[in-house]
Parts: sequence; C-alpha cells; structure tokens
Amino acid sequence: MHRRPCPASRPPPSLARAAALRGHLDVVHLLLRQFEASRLTWQDPAQYGDSWTPLMAAAVANRTDVALCLLTAAGSGAPALVAAANRYGQTAVHVAARKADRELLKLLLAHGGAATVRCADACGATPVDVARSNANAVAMREFAACMMGA
Repeated sequence: MHRRPCPASRPPPSLARAAALRGHLDVVHLLLRQFEASRLTWQDPAQYGDSWTPLMAAAVANRTDVALCLLTAAGSGAPALVAAANRYGQTAVHVAARKADRELLKLLLAHGGAATVRCADACGATPVDVARSNANAVAMREFAACMMGA
C-alpha cells in the first residue's frame, strides 16, 4: 500500500489569537514561525470570522510583550495591522483605549500613528471616545501627546 506524505502542518490563525489573548508568548513565536513557513497571512483580519486579530487579543489582555512580538513579525505591515478593523470597525487602538497601560498604548501609537487615534468605529466612536467613556486617563494623555506630535 502506497501512502502519500502528510501535507505540512498549517495551524489555523485563530490559534495565534487564542495564544495572544492568554499571553503565551512562546506559543505566539512558534505559531508565527509556522505561519511564515506556510506563507499564511495571519495579519489579515479576513482570516478570522469576526476580524479580531491576534494584536487585538493582545490589546484585550494588555500584553505589551505579545503585541511587540506581533508587530515585529508584521514588519513593514505593522501600521496596517494596528489600523486593521474588526467587524465593529474597532482597531487594536480602540480595544487598548478601554484599559491598556501606557506601554502598550505607546507601542500601538508608535506603529499606527495619529491617524489611528482619529479613526471612528462602526458607531462613530474614536479611541479617544472609548478612553473617555472608560475613564482611562492614561490613554487620554497618550492620545493627546500623539495628536500634538502629529
């Protein structure tokens, strides 16, 4: 009996999102290497049913280390990754505006620029609006600094 060789393992991109959400940096590194070897475009929100990217998951979990890993892996595509919107029109900056700490916000803004601060979601809310409604004074200060520097 002749057996065909098994195709190369291609983990689904949603695994990276789950690992990012749980802060499993080593798993994220491993998956990114697999995605690169498989030529899988993990950065594309269309890869995820609800368009929530691993970067958004890192923002929900307030994991600066995971976000840095993802942005580094994205290379020149990092600004697009920061600006990518989920099905509600929210970017990673919208998500981080809820409760993220200063370091994560600075990282996202450094890669996404002032345009991400002015980007409105499907309800018309900008990250500034989200930070204000969640009483995130740290985010408000970082957004103001980013806008002044733009």
